[in-house]
Amino acid sequence: MSSEENYLRMGNSIVGFSGKDVLEVGGCSTPQLVETFSPKSWTAVDINPKRFDGKDHISKNVEFTSHEMSATALNFEDNSFDRAFSVNCFEHIDDMEKALSEIHRVLRPGGLLFTIFGPIWSAPVGHHTWIEHEGGFYHFGNNVFPDWHHLIKKREKLKTYLSDQYDSDVAEKIVKYVYDSNDINRLTDGDFEKLIQESSLSTKLKIWQKQGDLKKSDIREQISVNYPTITNPRNTEMLLVMSKSKVTLDDNLRIYLGLLIEGARKVLKK
Repeated sequence: MSSEENYLRMGNSIVGFSGKDVLEVGGCSTPQLVETFSPKSWTAVDINPKRFDGKDHISKNVEFTSHEMSATALNFEDNSFDRAFSVNCFEHIDDMEKALSEIHRVLRPGGLLFTIFGPIWSAPVGHHTWIEHEGGFYHFGNNVFPDWHHLIKKREKLKTYLSDQYDSDVAEKIVKYVYDSNDINRLTDGDFEKLIQESSLSTKLKIWQKQGDLKKSDIREQISVNYPTITNPRNTEMLLVMSKSKVTLDDNLRIYLGLLIEGARKVLKK
């Protein structure tokens, strides 16, 4: 099962898409996969129109549309959607406070937001490095540099370290991505917790996934000095369900039953 299908199945288990008007924030799920969950309509928004390439699809059963649009400025009427679905996007949005406000506005009363996002900036590989150079691909999932180095090293020290590992052009590109790229928002786990708490949306479910081994107290201490808003540098990815106003009893039950079902699936895979 692809990661795309896995995320869609998880979202459907926990909040339910069948017969719903769904807004996808950040990205464009494959229409053929979306159809299998029987939403009434599926509206995808992303600031990069290339994310929609090759995904045009006309369905007799689902109204599927895609729009080049920012999550911070959703061009939809108030109370337009029953569900909002977002995967690996929130770590990229420059104004999360505004994005959450916009999602709240376009959701109908009782509507639900389902999102999984990460790695966030304060995570072991939260630098999110993603660059190409002369045919080489340098990706945050491939140990570009040791965990948390983007948090404990200043720019010049990280560049010196990278220059010993790669040629100077690659080192410079990585450093520029880590500290200057607009692709990531550099919010810590504590920043997200504060934004969620202050949002007009109500939290129904919040689970942090942790990653990395942080045994050295000096590294943990340096991280806390450089970034006081970090509560746990092992917090990598969050699963979050939020609601607009009161939700039905059926939806409340579905959230927790769906979580149990997904947990059981994970156990059975092992």
